[in-house]
Amino acid sequence: MRWQLSEQLRCLELQGELRRELLQELAEFMRRRAEVELEYSRGLEKLVERFSSRGGRLGGSREHQSFRKEPSLLSSLHCWAVLLQQTRQQSRDSAALSEVLAGPLAQRLSHIAEDVGRIVKKSKDLEQQLQEELLEVVSELQTAKKTYQVYHTESMNAEAKLREAERQEEKRAGRSAAAAATATTSTEAGPLRKSSLKKGSRLVEKRQAKFLEHKLKCTKARNEYLLSLASVNAAVSNYYLHDVLDLMDCCDTGFHLALGQVFRSYTAAESRTQASQMQGLGSLEEAVEALDPPGDKAKVLEVHAVAFCPPLRFDYQPHEGDEVADIRVEVELRDEILPRAQNIQSRLDRQTIETEEVNKTLKATLQALLEVMALEDGEVVDSFQASPSTESLKSTNSDPGARQAGRRRGQQQETETFYITKLQEYLSGRSILAKLQAKHEKLQEAIQRGDKEEQEVSWAQYTQRKFQKSRHARPSSQYNQKLFGGDMEKFIQSSGQPVPLVVESCIRFINLNGLQHEGIFRVSGAQPRISEIRDAFERGEDPLVEGCTARDLDSVAGVLKLYFRSLDPPLFSSDLFTELLASAELEATEERVELVSRLLAQLPGPVLVVLRYLFTFLNQDTQVEGLAGDNEPELEAGTLAQEDVLEGVVEAVACFAYTGRTAKELSFQRGDVLRLHERASSDWWWGECAGNRGLIPHKYITLPGGAEKPSVGQGLQAAGELVSSPEGLLAMEFFHRPEPCTSPGGPSGHRRHFVVPTSPDRHVEVDKAVAQTMDSVFKELLGKAAVRQGLGPASTSSPGPGPRSPRLPGCSRLGKHKGFSRSPGAPTSPSTSHPQGPDSPLKPH
Repeated sequence: MRWQLSEQLRCLELQGELRRELLQELAEFMRRRAEVELEYSRGLEKLVERFSSRGGRLGGSREHQSFRKEPSLLSSLHCWAVLLQQTRQQSRDSAALSEVLAGPLAQRLSHIAEDVGRIVKKSKDLEQQLQEELLEVVSELQTAKKTYQVYHTESMNAEAKLREAERQEEKRAGRSAAAAATATTSTEAGPLRKSSLKKGSRLVEKRQAKFLEHKLKCTKARNEYLLSLASVNAAVSNYYLHDVLDLMDCCDTGFHLALGQVFRSYTAAESRTQASQMQGLGSLEEAVEALDPPGDKAKVLEVHAVAFCPPLRFDYQPHEGDEVADIRVEVELRDEILPRAQNIQSRLDRQTIETEEVNKTLKATLQALLEVMALEDGEVVDSFQASPSTESLKSTNSDPGARQAGRRRGQQQETETFYITKLQEYLSGRSILAKLQAKHEKLQEAIQRGDKEEQEVSWAQYTQRKFQKSRHARPSSQYNQKLFGGDMEKFIQSSGQPVPLVVESCIRFINLNGLQHEGIFRVSGAQPRISEIRDAFERGEDPLVEGCTARDLDSVAGVLKLYFRSLDPPLFSSDLFTELLASAELEATEERVELVSRLLAQLPGPVLVVLRYLFTFLNQDTQVEGLAGDNEPELEAGTLAQEDVLEGVVEAVACFAYTGRTAKELSFQRGDVLRLHERASSDWWWGECAGNRGLIPHKYITLPGGAEKPSVGQGLQAAGELVSSPEGLLAMEFFHRPEPCTSPGGPSGHRRHFVVPTSPDRHVEVDKAVAQTMDSVFKELLGKAAVRQGLGPASTSSPGPGPRSPRLPGCSRLGKHKGFSRSPGAPTSPSTSHPQGPDSPLKPH
């Protein structure tokens, strides 16, 4: 027990010593940490001052100093300024943290150490006092125990003597009884025996009294021993179960509370530092999000406006009084300038395609380069997120990671080199494109100006006469239906024109001016000119009889396409157009004729008249001029897709070199022979090159003549064949029903009726009339061409020289007739188009 008590004292001393050492270590840590933070703060401050000074790299020039004074001018400099500000704030926070650690926290830990030492000493003294009291109680227990044992021994001895005296008394009593039996023989021994009995009785009584006295003393001693034993047990139990624990609590009084306050103060200081740092990082993140390359470029251009502003244009400086300041297209130079303009146009088209492809490759390369750069930064962040320990950071610098970083670095450099190369190609191509465009515009202006000057004199009187004749307003009854974007059937019934004026006039104009024009219906016209012609037709005027030259051919073709596209409802409904396309798949001509006839029979009579007029013009033009190969216009298929069907495998020649951007695209050089298998889309073919199969861009190859068979529009070609061929004329039985149409009869407002003929003989007569009229128009055109070439008129019906021949009677305005005349001289107009291609005037809806 004494060993336990001494161990308890030693344990208290060890605990107190441990707490004092812990507090000393914490105080030393706080002071050292304060020194580190102070040194870190000074280092950050020096770092910021170094880069904020005017002698830095960004402050060497006056322009850089202007940017540094107002870093918000450039988003990158703004990020740099925010980073420096955040670093300076971090330096201040570190200095404040150093003051907190070295001052209040270290002093508080010293006070806690003193308090712990004092309390432990007092607790030890108190425990020693309690132990002494406990040992005194135990000593008293030992004394009571010894007293009890002594009295109990004396009691036992007294009891033994009493028992011995009682036995002696019993023996004497037995001998007395035997003596009474022999009394008759000895009368003198009686008194002696009585005195011995009395002595024995007194001895027993004496010993009895002695035994009772010792027994009483033993009982008292036992009671005292038992009481002392209970008291000692209670004291020991109280000491071990309560006093020792209370003493330990006394040693811990205020220690954990004070230590917790110190750590809370430390965490609060660290939290404030981190909050300030997070706020600075948030500001830096906002500045990074506000990075604006286009804005920075604009600000740099604004600051350096003098250096980047375009110089003055180079003006033409005539030599020694030369007053001509523009390109002149003389008659002698026309044969030289026109081919040159066409050559520049073709070069411009090729260069545009090449520049667009290089631009696509450039954008894809830039995207790949940015992805590689973003991947490298993401891996650094991921390594911190996975494990912030030093070991994990060291592992990221291991050999496999270094090799991977090296490969990525090499890939980035290769991508950069390829990007710079493509950028150089793109800039060079764009420069060439700009120069070609400028030359092309100048030559076109000169050519148009020459044509205008050539025609102004001969057109002046004719234009004035036609202008006065054609500027008559449309009768009021014709305004009941809209021309463009309206219902053609209702317009025909309202206006009394079997063929709308816009269709008749545009077809005649194209026929007279467009046979030698390349790209008709494929080259877009000038939108302002198209709108002007359309508005004139809406007012009931015919703007093509004056004020229009061959230069307006594309615009006139655009008006014709615009009219058919804007019809509501369209010429062919979506279902009918699909069935017409399906009819092209029939191989037998008779079956195709029958199916197309049945389908066209669903159309109203006035619509059929316009269609026969249009397709006769298309078919006749193709037969006369033979333009199916190079000047064949294309009918737009609207929202329906076009597919090109090849007759077996076709070999094409590459016009330009192409590098595939994906695994499916083939790469080839200019002049390579490519084998085409089928059309994948409007821009791609499935084919092979050097044994490799893949996708081939359509714009980069040249197909042999007749290789493509557009499937879209074959139904329309079949319809054209029906209109122009004798078999089609006999098979067109859809004219059986008469279609009454009313037209205004003039100022009186009476409506006239005309009936679409119903007999097949009448159909043949109509086609003959249309064909005859077409022939007359072509003779007129041939005569006009002969006059231009100096060969004289081609026939007696050809027009005389001049910019434009007067209109034939048979081709006069249909709106002026009482009905749709089908005699020889009936109004028709040819065209130079086939129902095929992307820019058709017939657009399915």
